[in-house]
Amino acid sequence: MRVALFAVVLLACSGGTGTVGSSSTAGPPVDNGHVTSAAGVKVDATISAATIGDECGGSSRDVAAGSCAQGATCTPTCQQSNVQLALDAGSGSAPAKIKIVSVTLNDAADGTQVDELTTSNPQQWTGGGYTAWDQSLAPNTQLKASYSLSAPSWSTIGASTSYQRKFRLIVTLDVDGQQLVLQSAELSREAVVAT
Repeated sequence: MRVALFAVVLLACSGGTGTVGSSSTAGPPVDNGHVTSAAGVKVDATISAATIGDECGGSSRDVAAGSCAQGATCTPTCQQSNVQLALDAGSGSAPAKIKIVSVTLNDAADGTQVDELTTSNPQQWTGGGYTAWDQSLAPNTQLKASYSLSAPSWSTIGASTSYQRKFRLIVTLDVDGQQLVLQSAELSREAVVAT
C-alpha cells in the first residue's frame, strides 16, 4: 500500500515537465507540453498566439496596426480577444477530443489571476482561412486552432493602467480526460486601431 501511494504522489509531482500521464490532474503551466489521450495518441500543444482586446460583438476585422492608408478616412476597429493553439498528434487508433476547460488572465509580474475568460467559436486553419472545428484531432495531424475569448473586465482590472501592464493567458486543455496547462508569452492589451 505504501509503494502504491508513493507512486501516486510521484506522478502528481512530475507535472512540471509538461507531461501528463495517467492522472487527470494538470501540473503547473508550461510553454509547450504534451499529453497522451485515452486512445494512446500523444498530443503536443502550445499557445502559438493570443490577443487580449475587447468584446467586439462579431464586428472584429482583426486589422493590423498601421494598415490604414495615409490620408484615407479611418474608423476604429475592435480587436477581439482570442487564443490560437498549435496542436500536433502522433500515431494512434482514434481521434483525440480537445476542449478548453478554462482560460485565465494573469498578471505577468507576479502570476496573480486578474480575470477568467470564456471561449467560443472553435476554428481550425485550413491554409486559406479559418473554418468551424469540431475539436477532434485525428492521429498524425498538425492543426492550428483558434478560439474567440470574452473580453477581460478592464474596468475591474484598471482601465487606465491596463495598456501599460503585461499579462499572460493560462489555458487548461482537456485531451480525452487528461489535462494540460499552457501559458502564453507576455501580452499587452490591444489598443483600438484606426483603419
